This record gives sequence, structure tokens and C-alpha cells, in this order.
Amino acid sequence: MKILKNSLKLLFITSILFLLCSNVVLASELSNIDITSEEAVNTETTNAKIKSMMQTQEEAVEAYNVLLDSFDTGNFNYVYPDEYAGAYVEGSTLYILFTTDESNYLSHYKSLLGQYNCIEYLLVEHSQNELNQAMETAANYLSGSYQVGALYIDVMNNNAVIEVVDSNVSKANNSLLEAASTPDISSDIMDMIQIKPGSYSEPVKSYNLVAGNQIKVGNYYYTLGVCGTFNGNKVAVTAGHGVTSGSYVRYLTNVVQFGVVSKVQFANNQVGDFSYFSTNYPSADTYVTTPLVRYSTGATTPFKGTVSSLPVGTYIYKFGKTTGESYLRVTAVNVSVPIEQKDGTIINIRLMTRAVHIKGTTHAGDSGGPIRYNLSFAGITSSVSKDGTTMHFTPYSILQQNGFKAYVNY
Repeated sequence: MKILKNSLKLLFITSILFLLCSNVVLASELSNIDITSEEAVNTETTNAKIKSMMQTQEEAVEAYNVLLDSFDTGNFNYVYPDEYAGAYVEGSTLYILFTTDESNYLSHYKSLLGQYNCIEYLLVEHSQNELNQAMETAANYLSGSYQVGALYIDVMNNNAVIEVVDSNVSKANNSLLEAASTPDISSDIMDMIQIKPGSYSEPVKSYNLVAGNQIKVGNYYYTLGVCGTFNGNKVAVTAGHGVTSGSYVRYLTNVVQFGVVSKVQFANNQVGDFSYFSTNYPSADTYVTTPLVRYSTGATTPFKGTVSSLPVGTYIYKFGKTTGESYLRVTAVNVSVPIEQKDGTIINIRLMTRAVHIKGTTHAGDSGGPIRYNLSFAGITSSVSKDGTTMHFTPYSILQQNGFKAYVNY
């Protein structure tokens, strides 16, 4: 399959008149980082600053979800318009990327999002569809000689990233460069692909009805992600890896089961990593589903809402039964994550969200734990990179598409 450049691809527009007359800005004008590692050392400073950042991003996150909801969907994924190139948050601004500046095209989105004052439109060279096609072609080629890791679109840099595991990045890049001169792969592909070192993510396995508390599913420990309903029945959610349908679930250190797993999703090339378990097992009369979630001090607070998807650049909280509360920033969405199992097999999980740790970490036992955006439920923890710097989570949108509704106290 040959990758061809989009016939609509544009050179970057540098006209001062154009910039003055529209909401389009250039990437070089954007600031980069909002919190320093020195600030992250001071927990009080970090908490206050991240809370402030989240508050300034609320309008941008709301606008992002309105934008996504305007797209068609298929196979649990969005069908992107040909000219759409992604979106991300920087500061309080939602930057929406397109490959065209045609006024009649942009006017549709300006009308759709006209109630929001936080939006800028950014002209870039490659669309999401173009990058996804290039990424798939390059990854298929490299997989013949290299261990291909995570695949994702780097929205801020407008390229596709292919991570190679235990391999020489320069060598892999040269291999792709050589192939780009053949009839099967166009040389254009090299403008769109960035190869980086990577590793297989590990499931945050557990050895061991407030979100963030410990549960035991079968013989392994997890973190409870959130309570809610599935097909009208009360259930709670945790991770899917290592979970078997029909397994009994125990809460905290209790030896008596209170739930039974009714649905598991964790298989190669599936979307998301999660399981649902009922909370109405005969011994469960004393267990009450709540909208409560744990936070840094160990106290609880109710979820006040939900957010289906989070754009790149968003700050979030994660709570796990092992590591407690961590602070992270979303760096990629719709990530294809290769997760290495105990027996060495690789399970590829699609449409995950990646985040980098700012403060704290993720370890065994945190699987299934809640992802929180301010006081809104946003997803559940899945896996962590072997070096511990990044983690992946199943966004709430995937749970919703699979019939789940989170219990929140609006």
C-alpha cells in the first residue's frame, strides 16, 4: 500500500494579514510546560497549582468533547474528517488542528463551538487520517525485523510515533528510510513518522465501594475504579487483565465475596482494558454502591460528574490502592498499547490514553483505579511503562460505549 500525500496538503501560511484576520496560530507561538520538577517536590504547591490548572482547562475539555461528539463513530472509534489533525490543551486554550484554512470549512466548527472563548485553530501539514495510514504502513513494515511497541499520533508535533522495543532506533529509522525508496512505501512517509525507543507496558497486576479502595478478584488484588450501572444492574468497574468472568470479588481485606465478574474486556486488538462485576451477590446486602472516591489524604469525596474523553495536555489525578494519589498529564490519545503478559505473550490494546507522571507513580495493585479530572470520573488505570514514567488508562468513553454509566453525585 503506497502512502500518497494528501492533495489538499498546504504549506504553512505565514501571512501576517491571515493571522490577524483569523483564529489560526502557529505552533511556535505556544508555551510548553506549566509546572517544574522543583515545584512538583512541594506537595502543597503542586496540589494548588494542578487544581488551578484543571479549573482553567474546564471550558477547553468541555469544548473538546463537543467537537468529538460531532464526528461519526465506527468500531468504537471516531471517523475523523479528512482535514482534521487533532486537538490539544495548552494553558486554558484548546488548539484544534486542521490541514486547510478554507473559511467555509472552518466556519462549521466556529459555529459548532461558538459558545466557547478558549479555542484557537492551528494550521498543520498532516491530517489524523493521513498519519494513521502512514503509521500503520510503517509499523507493518518494521514488525518484520523489529519489536514494535506503542503506536500513537503526536498531536503537538503533527507526526506519528512508532516505538521500537530493545532495538536501535537509528537502525530502525534507516531501515524505514531504505524502504521508502521502494514502490511499496512512498518517501513521503518519512515526513510523517518518528521512531522512538519504547518498551512493552506491564499490566499493573494485583496480588491482592469507594473508588480507590482495594478489591480482590479471584487470586489477585486490584483497585476499584468506580461504581455504576450496566444494563440496569448495579456494578462496579476495575481492570480486565488477569480477570476471568465468573470470578468472585472481595472488598478490602474481607474474606467473604460480595460480587461476581459479569463482563471482561482484555484481548488482543480489542478496545480498552476493563471488567464489570455485580454488587448484588447474596452476601452483599451490607455493601452499598456510592459515588465516593479517595484522594491524597485518604479521605473521600463524591464524583461530581464525568468526562468522556480528555485531550492531550490535560492534567489528571490517579488513585491506586498501592501508590495512592498521583498527578499526571495526558500526552497522547487513541494509543495502541502492547502489554506483555507473564508468559511473554503480547496483548495489543487499542484506543487507550497515555499520561506522564508529574508526581507519584503507578505500581502493581493500582490496576483499575480511578482517573479523576477535577471531581469528574474520567477512566480507569490499565498499565505502566517498565521505567515507570508513563501509564495508560481506559477512558470513560470506552466504558460508556460498552453500556456502563458511572454513579456520580451531580
